[in-house]
Amino acid sequence: MPKAKVFISYSSQDRAAAEAVHAALAGHFEVWRDQARIETDWSREVAHALAGADAVCLLWSAHAAQSRWVKHEWLTARALEKPIIPCLFPGAESLPEPLYNLHGIPFAEGTDCKNRLIGQIEKGLRSPVTYDYKILPPRSYIPFNPNPHFTGRHADLLDLYLKMIGNLNKIGINQVGTVGMGGIGKTQLAVEFACRFGFGFPAVYWVQGSDPAAWLPEFVSIARDRLQLPVKDPEKPQAARQYVYALQEHFKERPGTLVVMDNVAEPRLLNNDNYLGGLTPLSLGCDLLFTTRRHFQLPGVWQQPVNVLSPAAAYGLMSSFCAPRAAADEDHARSICNALGYLPLAVTLAGSYLKQYQPDVSFADYREELARNRLGVIDVGGMTEEELATRHVAAVGATLRSQWEMLPDEDARRLFKVAGQFPEAAIVPKARLGLLAGIRPGESKVDRPLARAFNWLHCLSLAESLESDGGAARLHPLVREFSLQLVPEEERAAFRRAAARSLKEAHFDYAKLESDIRSRGIRQVLDDFKVALDWWGKDGDEKRDLELLEGALRLSAHVLAVAPDQLPAQLLGRLLDQKSLRIAFFLGQVTRAQRKPWLRPLTRSLTAPGGPLISTLTGHTSSIGALAVTVDGRRAVSGSSDKTLKLWDLETGAELKTLAGHTDQVNAVALTADGLRAVSGSWDRTLKVWDLETGAQLMTLAGHTSSVNAVALTADGRRAVSGSGDNTLKLWDLETGAELMSLAGHTGSVREVALTAGGRRALSGSDDKTLKLWDLETGAVLMTLAGHSYSVRAVSLAVGGRRALSGSGKTLKLWDLETGTVLMTLAGHTNSVNAVALAADGHRAISGSGDNTLKLWDIESGAELMTLAGHTRTVFAVALTADGRRAVSASWDRTLKVWDVDAGESVAVFFGEGGIGSVQLAADRKTVVAGDASGAVHFLRLENAD
Repeated sequence: MPKAKVFISYSSQDRAAAEAVHAALAGHFEVWRDQARIETDWSREVAHALAGADAVCLLWSAHAAQSRWVKHEWLTARALEKPIIPCLFPGAESLPEPLYNLHGIPFAEGTDCKNRLIGQIEKGLRSPVTYDYKILPPRSYIPFNPNPHFTGRHADLLDLYLKMIGNLNKIGINQVGTVGMGGIGKTQLAVEFACRFGFGFPAVYWVQGSDPAAWLPEFVSIARDRLQLPVKDPEKPQAARQYVYALQEHFKERPGTLVVMDNVAEPRLLNNDNYLGGLTPLSLGCDLLFTTRRHFQLPGVWQQPVNVLSPAAAYGLMSSFCAPRAAADEDHARSICNALGYLPLAVTLAGSYLKQYQPDVSFADYREELARNRLGVIDVGGMTEEELATRHVAAVGATLRSQWEMLPDEDARRLFKVAGQFPEAAIVPKARLGLLAGIRPGESKVDRPLARAFNWLHCLSLAESLESDGGAARLHPLVREFSLQLVPEEERAAFRRAAARSLKEAHFDYAKLESDIRSRGIRQVLDDFKVALDWWGKDGDEKRDLELLEGALRLSAHVLAVAPDQLPAQLLGRLLDQKSLRIAFFLGQVTRAQRKPWLRPLTRSLTAPGGPLISTLTGHTSSIGALAVTVDGRRAVSGSSDKTLKLWDLETGAELKTLAGHTDQVNAVALTADGLRAVSGSWDRTLKVWDLETGAQLMTLAGHTSSVNAVALTADGRRAVSGSGDNTLKLWDLETGAELMSLAGHTGSVREVALTAGGRRALSGSDDKTLKLWDLETGAVLMTLAGHSYSVRAVSLAVGGRRALSGSGKTLKLWDLETGTVLMTLAGHTNSVNAVALAADGHRAISGSGDNTLKLWDIESGAELMTLAGHTRTVFAVALTADGRRAVSASWDRTLKVWDVDAGESVAVFFGEGGIGSVQLAADRKTVVAGDASGAVHFLRLENAD
């Protein structure tokens, strides 16, 4: 167990005593004291050492009582609720008023003092003292009491204090503005700061800053009523101006006096002399802390953002009102905090409501209602303004509406409404929002309507800018909820369609489209189209035009990602024959934009949008030999000879992650059913387990002495079976990485492995010309299936696991796995069989061969139903749809063919850039992913094949 950390606060003139105390405590605690810069600069390092301490030992002497540095140390410890244990030196004056309730230890040399001090520190660690933050410097005025539920802001308090006091050796004023959205806790932070750190200033005064017209009477009240400053002719109209000037003189005489101005609507007016009779709040000579919702730039003024609470702090805040009594309640409470976006006001209202109405309303009840009516649930929390420590409007919706009403720019208003149509927590590129809102970036550096609109939203804290995400924006969940409600539900479909139409008009401007692809990239532009198509609603001619342009760009994305100058050729090659006036007009723009001379095509020369090919995904630098598709068909993982795996988003075509770690080519990959983990096998003799959410390599499974050629996972994703060139299979525990057993029996390299649905048996095919059926509970060989004359390179299991089909040499064999007998041999191919697939109904099968053909077989009779000819080189992979009516084949002739196996004809052909050697179908048997020798992945939908 780590030792508790104790900070020693002392005056430099008491160094010898500090060294003695340090030595006395060092054996029991981790001790820290400022030894290098004592009383030179009260630094950030000292402040954060205090923040990290568990207790503070205060050496209180006559010297310490006069030390500004010691004062700031005990003040910080008190503000951060650290237990303070004073050591009282002989002749020292009484402890300061804020520490009135502390009991000190008389300091003297000797063991007795040491033991008492250690005991007092340990007692303080067990039951920290409670400080009275309502004690303020004389004449101070703060209209609110400290909040007993204040939590999660200690780091903000410390940073604010460091800004407000600056360097203790320098004379000057410090001015800071805290900025954040309504309900974020700016006022509460200011209240706690003023109360906890009030004794760091000669006095503290509070001014309501929302109405500039009220500033003058507020400051006059401080001068006249609080300080009773004398002015000539106090009853005359000019007296107000005289009081303000008298206040300025008072601040000069008492430097460091703190004024807090709360809820300043327009920070730039703090530098305007129209409101204080010729002076400004920034020129009064006081330290100034103000809160505002609007971001600002003022000379010499720090800006401190106030963000939402951490999840732990939000949960702590809610628990301070109403503590969960069971683990289920705790889970619901954390979910409520998450749904509220960790906004302090919202969490406070929810906690207050639950405290008032439990047990009639449980955490589960509140969470369920919150999912249906978020803002409504918070706003009926039953908490009055008086019950809030700062007496601000309790309802989050009302707070946000006041911000909305401050927004004068119509472009910004439209932009805000559009942003609210996106899902919660969505990070959206600013350019996309601008397109949907119909706001162009501008024609020059000066004319920038889109930037101006975003500046308004950012300034009023209605949107969070995420420049690290390529110029994107995000709305807080409650802000998004408020924005969504600005568009009535019955009007949202029309609103979104209008926004989609705005984006369409922008992208059907060829110059704008070309500029966007060059500056933002083709993937971002395709995402623009996806949003517009989703928002459009029902089909129509206008939407069809948008679909055609999106389809052409998607098909060409792999080219445009590396060569955007190919845009004209790609558009003309794919769209030239389309019978659409809008497309024809657009292509006219394309041709007029070309530099002369150029070769103008007269007919379409590339695959047109609307066929089975959805996209081609490039990124690998060598051939792809392994593929796996998630159950939902939305993501795929490919393994390549370039020694990497890649995770792909099949909806957008984006490469999500590259998984690097293997030292040789990847031969096999399998995915868990939930799509969260992948297991890969390589020529480097290892398997690796990957976390697909983070891209992290979770473990390496080592044990094979030759290449790993095949891998399969049990349905629960907890175990894997691998087949290797060392003639063995191995069973692995994917939770621990342990090798559970080695399955030995083959005398040649294991080429394929398949598992039964229950994951209790495995079937392997080998270069030793046999198949073996294994019991994965015992490791025993249940049977050896002999009969092939060549290496077994293809295996397929029937759905029930009772029959299997294997391919070897020029033949296929159908096996009864209950008896181990050959039910039939299927002969007809004139070259090696490389791939087989059984239909789900078990009645038909298909095979692919080095003779360039596929053959469809009747499994009941053994008859060859048809030969599917069309490939010009070896067929390497084949798959069947669930209904058995269509097949997909991959060949070294660079084509992927979709076949109608009932008619015996090819219904779609796709030409790749290299020999296609791997193909996978998603669980719905409608999504096809194929990998080729050039390192590209091709993504198709079979329902479009007609």
